[in-house]
Amino acid sequence: MFNRKLEDFVNKSLFDIFPNQREAIEEYLKINRKIIETGIGRQYEMTFDIDNKPQTFLINDQAVKDSEGKGIYVVSSSIEITERKLFEQRLKESEEKFRNIAEQSLMGIFIIQDDVIKYANKRMAEINGYSLEEILNWQPKEHYKTLSPESLAFVEEQGRIQELGNSDISSQYPLQIIRKTGEKMWVENFSKIITYEGKPANFITLSDITDRKELDQKLKESEDKYHLLFNNSPIGIGLSTIEGQIIEFNEAIRELTGYTKEELNQLGIPTIYSDQNERVKAVKILREVGYLRDHELKFKRKDGTEFYGSLSLDLVEMNGLEIIQSTLKDITDKKEVELELRKLNNLKSELLRRTSHELKTPLVSIKGFSDLLLEVHRDKLDYYVISTIDEIKQGCLRLEALISDILKTAELESGVIKLVKSREDLSFLIRLCVNEVRGFSDLRNHSLELEIPENLELNFEKEQIHQVINNLINNAIKYTPKNGKIQIKSQIQNEKVLISVKDNGIGLSLNEKSQLFKQFGKIERFGQGLDVIPDGSGLGLYISKKIVELHGGEIWVESEGKNKGSTFYFTLPLHEN
Repeated sequence: MFNRKLEDFVNKSLFDIFPNQREAIEEYLKINRKIIETGIGRQYEMTFDIDNKPQTFLINDQAVKDSEGKGIYVVSSSIEITERKLFEQRLKESEEKFRNIAEQSLMGIFIIQDDVIKYANKRMAEINGYSLEEILNWQPKEHYKTLSPESLAFVEEQGRIQELGNSDISSQYPLQIIRKTGEKMWVENFSKIITYEGKPANFITLSDITDRKELDQKLKESEDKYHLLFNNSPIGIGLSTIEGQIIEFNEAIRELTGYTKEELNQLGIPTIYSDQNERVKAVKILREVGYLRDHELKFKRKDGTEFYGSLSLDLVEMNGLEIIQSTLKDITDKKEVELELRKLNNLKSELLRRTSHELKTPLVSIKGFSDLLLEVHRDKLDYYVISTIDEIKQGCLRLEALISDILKTAELESGVIKLVKSREDLSFLIRLCVNEVRGFSDLRNHSLELEIPENLELNFEKEQIHQVINNLINNAIKYTPKNGKIQIKSQIQNEKVLISVKDNGIGLSLNEKSQLFKQFGKIERFGQGLDVIPDGSGLGLYISKKIVELHGGEIWVESEGKNKGSTFYFTLPLHEN
């Protein structure tokens, strides 16, 4: 044990045997003297450096006494326990590491043995809402009070299965616990059988998953609502693959088409399209844009009858796959009404066109003869007759303008008008329009201000946009009292050219602004004592709106109210789409 021969110990002092261990030997002798004095034996550990190698011994010293009970000498026995001490040291370090990790862990950790909690960390106490002292003093199975009734039943069932020796038990599962405050929360429970202090024990960790469970619950509720809406929606809803394989559709789709899911998967989705190429076109738009909205098409039922449907498509992700979500509404009644209204509108437009042409014929005669009387026979007529004929001629001009507007309106409403665009200088056209109304403006003593670039080229139909600009400037002149100010500006905004015509005239109310761009939406100003020229058909702004929209632009008006002026705006695309 000491790596020495027996003769090395005979008649030798400990200082001779272990010359380098003076301090340890002195301590050992000190203990021995104490034992002799008291007569009381002692068991203790000491470490000696044997041949430069530390060795630990468990020493048992007992006093040998004389007849009077006094200690005479000490009988000493020792066992080397170096390996055991190293093991104990490693075990202690391991336990310290475990405790350090456990105490800093975000998970609740505890050890149960014989239904009693033998160890619990701080996080475990925080999760349950009890103090560590309370938890470690619980009676056997008292920790069950922290489980909800449903979770308790599950845990007890797991225990029964384990007692029967069945290894088919869950080691990880969610539990609902009841905190000391009565608050309920969800935890993820992980358990493992370990050996603790020489006996089997349950090593258990708890993680707070309340937020996740609430999210799962909301997701489930959302899915339940979706399926409720999906199955009960009066609008047809379906899910399919890009290739056309149907995943699911609701009862409304079946009622609309007459097909079952199996039948459509066998025949293919294009079967329900009157023109089967339309499905290819719809999917192409969906891939390019990402969605399709209210695409109106003809569909065919299983019995061969057709119906108009409004189709919307969205790309959604399901289990990592791109899925098409389709909605289909039957709009047959709406389309039939639209077609009937279109027919009536075309009939109205045709009636207006024919009536206007019929009115034009006698109007040309009246105007022609009025000109003849004034030019050829003026010297034979007195002042009264000339004034009367002038009034007839002016009436003809007004009626001619009205007929022209009606014909233009009918043409725009017919939907057959085709724009003939060309590359034009919009700045030049604006200056031309200003020059054309310069005389009219001077009569009203208005100032006309221009803020436009030297050149502004884009594609538009010159005659049509000329009519829009001319109409807006004329209106500004007419509805601004004398000595007014009119500003015409242009600027580029978001790939569009913005034109504005601003005046400091009589302004508009909110209700008047909403009326302006309708057919015959003229605001009546006659007899109100305003210094304005209130003539006009009430079709000019309606025509302007239609022309601008045909060009892909917008038109609107802004005004702060009565007598606060107005600004009319319209836009044109800077580039062709």
